[in-house]
Amino acid sequence: LSYVDKACGIAILAVVYGHIWFPETINTNWYLFSQKFVYQFHMPLFMCLSGFLAFLSVNKKNIKTKQEYLNYQKKKLYKFLPVCLLAVFTAVLLDIFYHALDAEQVYKNIFTAVFIPASGTAAFIWYLYVLFGFYLITPFLINFKRDTQFLILFGAFLLTNFKDLVSPLFSTDLFCKYFFNWILSTIALFFKCCINRLYPSASNGIYQHTLFLLQLT
Repeated sequence: LSYVDKACGIAILAVVYGHIWFPETINTNWYLFSQKFVYQFHMPLFMCLSGFLAFLSVNKKNIKTKQEYLNYQKKKLYKFLPVCLLAVFTAVLLDIFYHALDAEQVYKNIFTAVFIPASGTAAFIWYLYVLFGFYLITPFLINFKRDTQFLILFGAFLLTNFKDLVSPLFSTDLFCKYFFNWILSTIALFFKCCINRLYPSASNGIYQHTLFLLQLT
């Protein structure tokens, strides 16, 4: 899956580029214009690629029983939890020793970081919350019939238009925002299998470019 690795590399570079917030860049028109363009696709692309790999992994594991599902989720939890705790702990240290905040404000920031991560000091951990939420439902999504998956895809698309009405608790609003891109991955996986059968020699290139164009739309 070298083409997926390349796409992931592009997405990572786009995320880094979009977060170059320095005095020399935030007042530069060409950077703000290019950043706005990057923000149109970098997270949707990241979510779709993450979903594609997740669906591919779940498909190979063939999760059928409750115990297999729990074991799968435990592995994901053990992967994400240490990162979240380290991020919150680092944010607390910065609040105390760098920002010199009082105890009450530090407690509020801890509460925000845990329950509304996107608004907290360690705002980036919202991605882990959303990713884990997607992993919780992926084993179910992949077992639905193709017609049902398309129906869920349509519902997810509608959900993106109502994300502002959803609570930010545990990044639920962002879960709704990117659910369309995640569920699109299972359709993309099906699309890839079809292309492999029809155009085996050119399938990777066709699939990769089509997936990228889907994210831009």
